[in-house]
Amino acid sequence: MKYIVFDLEWNQGYSSKEESERPLPFEIIEIGAVKLDEDFKIIDSFHRIIKPVVYTELFKYTKELIPLTEKDLSKGIDFMTACKDFLKWCRKGDRNYSFATWGTLDLLELQRNMAYFDVYNSFSRPLYYYNVQYLFNIFMEKYDETVFSLENAIKYLELDENKAFHSAISDAEYTAEILQIISGINIRLYPSVDTYKFPLNKNQEVSIIYPDHKLSITRAYRSKEALKKASENEPFRCHICGKNLRRLVPWYTSNSKNYYIVGECRTHGYMKGKRLIKNPDDKHYFAISTQRTLSKDQAMTMLKNYNNKKQNI
Repeated sequence: MKYIVFDLEWNQGYSSKEESERPLPFEIIEIGAVKLDEDFKIIDSFHRIIKPVVYTELFKYTKELIPLTEKDLSKGIDFMTACKDFLKWCRKGDRNYSFATWGTLDLLELQRNMAYFDVYNSFSRPLYYYNVQYLFNIFMEKYDETVFSLENAIKYLELDENKAFHSAISDAEYTAEILQIISGINIRLYPSVDTYKFPLNKNQEVSIIYPDHKLSITRAYRSKEALKKASENEPFRCHICGKNLRRLVPWYTSNSKNYYIVGECRTHGYMKGKRLIKNPDDKHYFAISTQRTLSKDQAMTMLKNYNNKKQNI
């Protein structure tokens, strides 16, 4: 399998009001990518500069951040042509590839721009990929969700800073360099999932057992109530041995968005489930859930918080 490591640069409007009134909050102005073989060696590259049509003037912070100028962008090509070129390049030679990005935003913005500019989206539903920022955290054994910028990661690894940051092709190459270094952690154990195209049926639902936790993504329901009812009827099982857990705390929420549950496995101890309800288009509701082990003290704290909440209702 090959890897497509890509990066995007985008522009935005000059006010939050302008962004909220438009279906495209960020317009892609540059695509950069490198293709890696099974041994993580760079075998090809791709680069396109795109002429913006929605936000034709560079936002002031974007102008300070990226090396491109408005004059450079005026010589670019249209997004549809650039995107089709990119997708064709991805498939060239071998259709069996996985995307890799620094962070979670690039795939989201790529697909949002594809929808806006009417480029057919043939990506799988949902889309598995590799978040190199997350993989770098694992490599660094930073399990506290510390967020490294690409630039800080390059500095930490003492790699040559011989290219401008915030250039799509340069950042793609930097991300590939990091991926080459951390590939020894067996990255296939840690896939990420993009849910721009969320599951619509049971066959598309996601269930991944990672070395230290479990990730589940439900299919979409037509109402929040239907999703909650389906979720409440599902068994709460240990993600290590698969046995049913004794529920100490039922599903509860403090904000109607994040839900929590606590259970106990006789063999593997206490477990916490966390569920985030997503409502991407006002017509569908689906849930992203994680499950991790807890210490006894952590479990008792959550039980206490739940009981306090019940008393205050």
